[in-house]
Amino acid sequence: MPKLDLVGLARDNKKNILTQYAEVLRVSKSPDVIVRFIDYLKSNLRVSVNSTHQNLVTIIKSKAYLSAFEFTRDYKKAIKHYGARKKYRILVDSYFRNGRLFKYFALNSGNMGTPVWGPYCIILALNYFDSKNTVILKSNSLDKTSKKDYYYFTKGRLNELLFGSDLATVSNSNELCVIKHSASIPITKENDWSELICKCQSIKNHNNTNYIEVISYQKCLLDNNFNIRMQRKSGTAIYKSFKDLAKTGKMSKGWNILKNELNDLIQLQKDFKFNIEFV
Repeated sequence: MPKLDLVGLARDNKKNILTQYAEVLRVSKSPDVIVRFIDYLKSNLRVSVNSTHQNLVTIIKSKAYLSAFEFTRDYKKAIKHYGARKKYRILVDSYFRNGRLFKYFALNSGNMGTPVWGPYCIILALNYFDSKNTVILKSNSLDKTSKKDYYYFTKGRLNELLFGSDLATVSNSNELCVIKHSASIPITKENDWSELICKCQSIKNHNNTNYIEVISYQKCLLDNNFNIRMQRKSGTAIYKSFKDLAKTGKMSKGWNILKNELNDLIQLQKDFKFNIEFV
């Protein structure tokens, strides 16, 4: 069976996306809020991927974010890098040209992304990604329904029609966000709009994530073009520890467990010149 052209499907779906977007604007009872939401996206929309500390160090030192196959150059070894849903991740990749080069990200407009996959969030500009080899998908490609079925699969096969109808080009990212969240935008506080774009309710449960996926097979080189986002959650303990260590070389009491990771980050920041954000 011929492999599918991921970007071609997104281009073919462009008219459908613009039609749906126009319909949202036509029927909306709060068009002014939709306009503000679009302005918000233009200013804040980024691309993110979460990582463990160990993987983050490897990614930064290699100056690249790689697919499992690019990293191992061996398909059998690459499969071991996939998570609990590896069967369906392999299936998604296998349906498309360049599938072994697919890298999966999330749209993000200001939060910690999906910490279920790691407490460090790598942030890249959306315009870094080329529309020639990158698409936007309305949901996580391995999303599950309330019945625990894979949303984009029917009887173990990719539902090409459904998958294709949820694809957008990079240039239509804003429209796809509006389409997905048209009902929620007017009733959500503007300070919480980032949670519409990328939501992760649990750091332990993959099923409690809701985000718009970015799929790309371009080379993702990291060279002064990314930030690392950390969570300022446990009071200000991690934040304070980081600042104390940077200033004095001493950790705040009770946070020695973070010492190695923070030392690594400080040294990596010096060597590779990226910014660290706390949210």
